[in-house]
Amino acid sequence: MTAERWRRVEELYYAALARDEFSRGAFLAEICAGDVSLRQEVESLLEQSASADGFLDKPAVAIATQLVGDVGASVLTGRRLGVYQVQSRIGAGGMDI
Repeated sequence: MTAERWRRVEELYYAALARDEFSRGAFLAEICAGDVSLRQEVESLLEQSASADGFLDKPAVAIATQLVGDVGASVLTGRRLGVYQVQSRIGAGGMDI
């Protein structure tokens, strides 16, 4: 993406963000004038902004406690990493002093 194109995307993002959610679609349809990729770029940024709402509402310590509180569990257990599937935790911790 060229610097000029990025400036345009950024400009439209902030202009759309200043409008209420219900009028953004009509605004983007008019201002993008058929430039589908421009509209998609702006909409993808608007979606990211909405998905970030409240992500800092909980202290990081509380979330970390949930992740490491159960030593027998793993956040990766049952998940796939490429062609591999994590079946269980084989160890935890690090150096003991």
